[in-house]
Amino acid sequence: MNVFKKKSFQYGTAAAIFVSVVLALVVIFNVLVYMFSNHFGWYADISTSGLFRFSDESLALLDTVDGENNKLTVYYMTDKNTMESSEYGKYILGLTNELSNRYSFISVEFIDDVNKDLLKVAGIYGEKYLSDFNKMYESGAFTLGTMVIRNDTYEIGEDGKYIIGITGEKQADYRVTTFTVNDMYSETTSSFLGDFLLTGRIIGLCRNMPAAYFLTGHGNLSIDDDGDFGNAEVLADVFRNCGYTVEKLNLSEKDFAKDHADGSVAIVFSPRVDLTAGEIERLEAFVDRGGNVMAFCDGDYYRLDKLTAFLAGYGISIVNAKVQSGADASLGDNGFSFAATLNPSASAVSKLRDRESKMAMNSCRLLRIDPQKGAEALLLPPASFTAVGAQPELLGNEAVLARSLAEGRGTVLVSGAASFASSLMYTPAYNNRNLLLSVLSDMGAEDLPLNVDIKTLASDGLDLTKGQATLVSITVSVLPALIVAAIGTCVYIRRKRS
Repeated sequence: MNVFKKKSFQYGTAAAIFVSVVLALVVIFNVLVYMFSNHFGWYADISTSGLFRFSDESLALLDTVDGENNKLTVYYMTDKNTMESSEYGKYILGLTNELSNRYSFISVEFIDDVNKDLLKVAGIYGEKYLSDFNKMYESGAFTLGTMVIRNDTYEIGEDGKYIIGITGEKQADYRVTTFTVNDMYSETTSSFLGDFLLTGRIIGLCRNMPAAYFLTGHGNLSIDDDGDFGNAEVLADVFRNCGYTVEKLNLSEKDFAKDHADGSVAIVFSPRVDLTAGEIERLEAFVDRGGNVMAFCDGDYYRLDKLTAFLAGYGISIVNAKVQSGADASLGDNGFSFAATLNPSASAVSKLRDRESKMAMNSCRLLRIDPQKGAEALLLPPASFTAVGAQPELLGNEAVLARSLAEGRGTVLVSGAASFASSLMYTPAYNNRNLLLSVLSDMGAEDLPLNVDIKTLASDGLDLTKGQATLVSITVSVLPALIVAAIGTCVYIRRKRS
């Protein structure tokens, strides 16, 4: 009998062909999924903090961007394989791919070799930002994974509307923002900033956003991205990541822009040298035009008579004494690092989604407020504390963060510690950043990523209960085996019956 005509051989051959076809289909399916996932940026985000995706709060803000009059391109100054081989690079790729898939006005490009495409990179920056490009190129910053977002849009006027030229056409313009992959995360605070940073930067590129003026000439102030993660640098980054235009300003040489956008703020950070009479005069005029002022004090005492008098005019006095907390609120051994208490009656506090998070302060000067001049406390010292210094007496109106609302004018905010703007701004366990953003919202800044959380790297992973883990194990390992066994049993029974 011809072996090829035996039914057992025919069924065996059919089974072999069936298995081969199934395996081929599985392989083809996996190859296609891999190709499409690379092309379209498909990721399955199983991290507890959602590192690969934008939060609902971010998407709600980005959905309001005028896609007709804005065209954004995200440029990676490296090749795609390098980004995918980096742990944090994959997180960032997931976010930018989500942007390009969701919004037709956003695209992503890779510059494989900056030196080879130097003219193209320079063209991305354009003449307006050529000095920024030269500075970064000469410092070798592009090797750190530089990212650039360019918006080819139309000029936006003071009223927030697009400027129409004499021909009736919109006036073409472009805007550029630059950052590095390292700006997206902080190993110091175990936090990932990609969601917050990209949302704020894009909003800033597409809106007429306010300016943050850091006043120079009054001590050691560094807002440059030099990697030291100093307090002023962190604060400047918070403003940049909220879409603000950040610049240094020597007020003794140059005045504020007369047409600054609503919500613009002047920052006096940890001053060691007093302001001059002329600077105070310009600062007063700035507030009269609706500008805002923030002063962040150093823990040590410096004679700043003119600045002190300016702030006292708004009902906030800086006391020559430091706050030392009792053991209940102390975050350090000596009590000078502590958790401050929120003032629940303050309007800025009411906007906070989580009012129970700690507000951390360190080496903090005591403030006193005068409600008669419009001042109110945002943060109070701990319930149990002492004042250590030349003015230790307590009067019952003490604060560690206070602001003054001048009717028809701008807002004045004073922090008793420069450390309020330290790396704690990016620590998920504390609420310093959200409180600052809430204050900025009250100052007139719109579309801030106030409720966009800083995501933690520490708890990254798949968080399952024991029952869920058992179910996943059964689904992944047992179920496919049962399916194959069922198919084999059917083939065996059919062979027997025939």
